[in-house]
Amino acid sequence: GCSLGRPFQVEPFTAHPDRKERQEVERWFKGADAWPVESYAPSDSRAASRGLRIIAIDSSREKIRAMEPDAAFDFWQTVLDMVHNRGVNFTTEHVGQQWLEMLPLAYFPPSESQSSLNVLQEHISVKYEEINQKKTGFDWALLAGFLNPFREDMSARSRGELYGLLCPGMPLKAAELAWRDARFSHTRNGIYGAMFAAALIAATFIESDPSVLVRTALAQIPAESRLAQSIAWLLEAERRHLEWTDCWDEMRGTQPQRLANHVIPNTLVAIMALLYGKKNFDKTLGIAVCGGYNPAANGALVGTVLGVLLGTRGLSPRWTTPLGNTLKSHVLRHENGTFTDCAKRTVEAAKMIREDLKQKRREGMRAEG
Repeated sequence: GCSLGRPFQVEPFTAHPDRKERQEVERWFKGADAWPVESYAPSDSRAASRGLRIIAIDSSREKIRAMEPDAAFDFWQTVLDMVHNRGVNFTTEHVGQQWLEMLPLAYFPPSESQSSLNVLQEHISVKYEEINQKKTGFDWALLAGFLNPFREDMSARSRGELYGLLCPGMPLKAAELAWRDARFSHTRNGIYGAMFAAALIAATFIESDPSVLVRTALAQIPAESRLAQSIAWLLEAERRHLEWTDCWDEMRGTQPQRLANHVIPNTLVAIMALLYGKKNFDKTLGIAVCGGYNPAANGALVGTVLGVLLGTRGLSPRWTTPLGNTLKSHVLRHENGTFTDCAKRTVEAAKMIREDLKQKRREGMRAEG
């Protein structure tokens, strides 16, 4: 899903002055005689003669040979190393330390860059003022939000997805771990988006109905938040529209206008894809990418959900073979990894978390006894 969306991470596919993002993505595929979406983005299209262009050509249908480096998967690799080293007891500060140890700052998304600079400055201040003994912990809401206009963008949600895989069948725990991670760089709805994504994927291991999955994940975030209220609106809107395009048009026309990378509209697009895609892989990914805003992130989220629901046998070679089992990254020691190795590390980390939780329960029972 991420590779499908990467070529469309540019205007007017992400944001259109006339609110026609979905028509532009469709126009590109139709201009290459590749509609409906059944594979990766064509590198050429007759739509190019009318001013459209795509980027990330290495992820196009003709050129793709691997999953190219992407911030979301970079952070996944760092989190997996952190969990292997620290287990379930990691802290928010450990998250940032792991990033800085393994990933060059130049590859951080904007929100993570600013929050990391804020934390580094706080470390310096603490050192020079010699108040280490008085320090009781960072004010994460302040450090994540200071000089950070991106504090409610998409990147924490993308990071949060991994915790759903690490906590299969445990949406509450997945949301709690995602909260620990997300508050390093985000505030409010930026955090809630991460919690929602984590809970959504965790629930996918025990439930297959997309509507139930969405409602389960929705229960893990504050009901009064803007994200929760927007999701509740979408669930009602879905009842009014048979076609996703009509639902999308209502969303685009009535919901508050936000930047293309804001977590709220992107989460609505991903949910819309799951509800209207009906667990059809091609259709679901097509809706996620055609929905605009952040096509790569939304394709990645719904792709992860369907990957769990359908399994490898449910995925067409049209999607898997071109990737060549190659997962590129900017992360130290993981620059040229494989999906097989990443999946293995994810399973190992999930088992480690489950054992840590079992041990905590046993210790709690002994303490009560």
